[in-house]
Amino acid sequence: MAFSPETYALLKRLMGSISENTPTDLEGVLYGDGEHIAALGVDDTPTEDSTNLIESGAVYAAVAAIYTALSGKQDTLTFDAAPTENSDNPVKSGGVYTALAGKQATLTFDAAPTENSDNPVKSGGVYTALAGKQATLTFDSAPTENSDNPVKSGGIYTALAGKQATLTFDAAPTENSDNPVKSGGVYTALAGKQDTLTFDASPTEDSDNPVKSGGVYTALAGKQDTLTFDASPTEDSDNPVKSGGVYTALAGKQDTLTFDASPTEDSDNPVKSGGVYTALAGKQNTLTFDSTPTQNSDNPVKSGGVYSALAAEHLVVNVASFSSLPAVVSDAKITTDYEVLEWSLGTPEAQTNAWDITIAAGSLTVSGHMKGSTTMKIVLGKTGTTI
Repeated sequence: MAFSPETYALLKRLMGSISENTPTDLEGVLYGDGEHIAALGVDDTPTEDSTNLIESGAVYAAVAAIYTALSGKQDTLTFDAAPTENSDNPVKSGGVYTALAGKQATLTFDAAPTENSDNPVKSGGVYTALAGKQATLTFDSAPTENSDNPVKSGGIYTALAGKQATLTFDAAPTENSDNPVKSGGVYTALAGKQDTLTFDASPTEDSDNPVKSGGVYTALAGKQDTLTFDASPTEDSDNPVKSGGVYTALAGKQDTLTFDASPTEDSDNPVKSGGVYTALAGKQNTLTFDSTPTQNSDNPVKSGGVYSALAAEHLVVNVASFSSLPAVVSDAKITTDYEVLEWSLGTPEAQTNAWDITIAAGSLTVSGHMKGSTTMKIVLGKTGTTI
């Protein structure tokens, strides 16, 4: 049997009265009554400060008690300097801190696309920035390769109709399935992963159960000073970190995002704010339409305004049936910047008559020589216009 240093020290203290020069024989040592050592005295149990020999059975019992007391202890804990795959050791706080250092902090989102910003943009900000934008007013009926035109809603609907049917959800996690899993299925799959834990009151040989904190504390009490736990990962600290502190430190972290420099077809990545800004820079703002043609305006004109402007260039004057000249037609719309573009008569024979049409402000006078009564249609136009 191999003895630990503590056991060896105890044995040495218990049997300290025997030396290599003590005269005795084997029988005297084993039974404590050797003729050469009988005068030393024999104790039947280990006794503090006694210089007597101890009976063999008492020594054995004392050693067995020491061995039993030490068998439940654990060696000094070994701490990994950094998180290590498949390792059962705790990790030093500094190692946890270093492992977290490469993680990305909570993202900062720009409220609106911002030039030269690498931040992602909030959905509402992108929506607002796009709200006043539009492409050229020529719309393709369907998505067209290499076309810069927007597409009509119906064309987009038709193009998207066959892209993906309604998602199919697996009722439970299924091997090699690409479908998402219903929340209830995930819950059910997780529910049976571990039964309620049974905790041993103290470390127990061959037990797979975790040990209550008090039991661990008692078992470790003589092994080393009580561990100091950092409440959160602390730079350059060799202490382990409390589970809650590790959880809190990880809670706001996520894997580093990959940002596209500009909007990219079929990409699931977010776009840098500057890339969104650049993509929007070539778009035009919502068009402003003039109600009527306006001098020096760069705006397009509404169709009704164009129609009204064209209609105002011509004025039709009907001269009712008359049999004598001159005939005068009064109309406030007639101004001196009108001229006669064409005229026609109600009866063919009157076409041979000689006519003279005079335009004044607010009136038109027809004079000349006529044959028989007739009606006349006169088309006036602004000076310089044609029919």
